[in-house]
Amino acid sequence: DMSETYKYSPYSHDERTIWGLAIDYAKCGIEERLRLTDEFIPSIDNWAICDTFCCNAKWVLKEADRSIAWSYILRKVKSKKEFIRRTGIVLMLRGFLTREYISSCFQTLTSMNLAEGEPYYVRMAIAWLLATALAKFPDETIRFVRESRLPSDIISLYVRKAHESFRTKDISAL
Repeated sequence: DMSETYKYSPYSHDERTIWGLAIDYAKCGIEERLRLTDEFIPSIDNWAICDTFCCNAKWVLKEADRSIAWSYILRKVKSKKEFIRRTGIVLMLRGFLTREYISSCFQTLTSMNLAEGEPYYVRMAIAWLLATALAKFPDETIRFVRESRLPSDIISLYVRKAHESFRTKDISAL
């Protein structure tokens, strides 16, 4: 799987950002988009390129392609590579914090067998996902965090993100 190997990119930060946006806005089917995404992901080496790509990925919302996009995300979050995992997590945040998928999102986090000291940008993506889930599904999110075995460093980041957000600053994160 080519997307499991980082490779040096001759492209600048801005060029890689545009590359990701071109994939997001391309008029193509899901299979072609995922093939293009697999070519692109190894060039992601920072949060800004990752998040710009993921947050503009309206294609994950297309009802006919939801299950294919979800399966793709599940493969990415299992990667050993920091920004491949982050891409999966932020795509999950972008398109799957819905009533239909919230429990699957939490199950996916559990299945990742997260431990203290995960790569920083993976921890921060999970904290962002949980803080966003708290805004949308406070009861379910609080219950999940309390019952989960998430590492304390991820929970600390989540609590901080929730406290800093105008959407959740008045909700107890725990």
